[in-house]
Amino acid sequence: MSEYDNSSFHKLKDVQYTEVSNNSSKYFENVKAGVMPIIPVSFSHLYNNENFDAQYALVSCNCVKALQTPHLCNFMQNAELKKFFEELPLRLSHLEKINPSSKQQIRQSIFDKALTLLSKVPHCTQTVSHFNPNQSTKYDLHIYQDLKNMFPVEWQQHIEPQSPVKENGKRNGKLMINLSFMSSFVLLGIILIALALSKSMSILATAMDLLLEILSGIVLFISVRLAKLGIKQGEFQQAIHYNNPDNIKYIYAQRYESLGVLSFSCIMGTCSIVLAAGCIGKIMSIIHGVESNIEFGIIPMSIIIFTLFIKVFLVTGCHIAAKQNLLQKDALLAYRDDHRNDIMSNSLGFLGAMLSSNLKGKWELCDPIASFILSIYILCNWAGNAITQMKQLAGFQADQKVLDDMMMRLLHQFNPKITEVEGFVGYQSGQQIVLEITLKVSKTATIKQAHDICQKLQNGFEAVPGIERCFVHMESDDCKNEF
Repeated sequence: MSEYDNSSFHKLKDVQYTEVSNNSSKYFENVKAGVMPIIPVSFSHLYNNENFDAQYALVSCNCVKALQTPHLCNFMQNAELKKFFEELPLRLSHLEKINPSSKQQIRQSIFDKALTLLSKVPHCTQTVSHFNPNQSTKYDLHIYQDLKNMFPVEWQQHIEPQSPVKENGKRNGKLMINLSFMSSFVLLGIILIALALSKSMSILATAMDLLLEILSGIVLFISVRLAKLGIKQGEFQQAIHYNNPDNIKYIYAQRYESLGVLSFSCIMGTCSIVLAAGCIGKIMSIIHGVESNIEFGIIPMSIIIFTLFIKVFLVTGCHIAAKQNLLQKDALLAYRDDHRNDIMSNSLGFLGAMLSSNLKGKWELCDPIASFILSIYILCNWAGNAITQMKQLAGFQADQKVLDDMMMRLLHQFNPKITEVEGFVGYQSGQQIVLEITLKVSKTATIKQAHDICQKLQNGFEAVPGIERCFVHMESDDCKNEF
């Protein structure tokens, strides 16, 4: 086996390391090395000792061993490329230790940047003694093999031939979403028939729950349509910079969705309270000897059993389709959970109506009690939605895990040349998040350099799903704020 096959420029398992002191100064050692900037105290857990025990890697190019002429290696003559590969082991180790939810996207971004840097350097075929341009490709060069070792998944997806994408998962996902939506109308129609035949309050609560779900879907559909009147995600900078009146009529139109959910939650809560009050009145009348007159016969019973069967089928179908289709996974899981909740509510209504109809006497209380429980469940569910939307519209602080994820993107995916992240705040703006970042750069940095960093971060973060706006404030490292 040749020297080229036996070793590699940056194989993680063979690379030599120099250990960084495992104490509190490690944080500042990384800053001095130019790899990591200083970050706010609230993110200090991202820089603890355990997250930096991977040490630094020393560069040892194979070309030195093969030819004893390191100056022939074009890769090592490029300062930017050399520094990038020096930092890779530390960055990849940090990603593995923190394991943010966007780790795969960050790794992909680092991998893409490596390919971009490599494409700018002429491939020196003389750097490996056994390299034969007539029989080999550029991917046989040592630095590409190192990249393959560090990014096996990304290499497989973007360098080597890919297997054809299966369309079954996409078709099944779309089919289950359409079936879930259309089945609501069909099931509402037959449940209304069961309600007319049985005169059961628990069946009335079930029908109301299903009706309000359909109406909420229509409200959300209208809200999404209205949201399209505003500026699209990732286009805020262009729209505001060029001041196009057609684009900035509704700057934050995405908030229509939160407003729609909030307004409909109030309607749902009101209906639930009215139904609960009716249930209490029915309970009192039964206690005073008035018969409920429920007739839960074969037809209404068959309708509810059929409804439960359909819901079980939809739960199973959505669960399987979610595993096959990652793009529609969230929507399918939401439908799955919704159908599962319907099974529980329909089962409770079925049990209450059946006991009240067949046993009579005090058992007649089962129907209004079941209806009361369902109405309180609907009230609590939508009250929780209303509170959530109110917090989001008021600018509720984003979850720390989300902020950690965004900070990891800043450190590794966008990787601006800064000395310190002084402030990093994220808060809700309707369904999405707004980021406000304060950075420090050297006082010798030019306005152009500071602008380029700001623009890169704004464009990068505003392209991330779930991020509506990103505001970046830049100041020099000797700046003293007075508030």
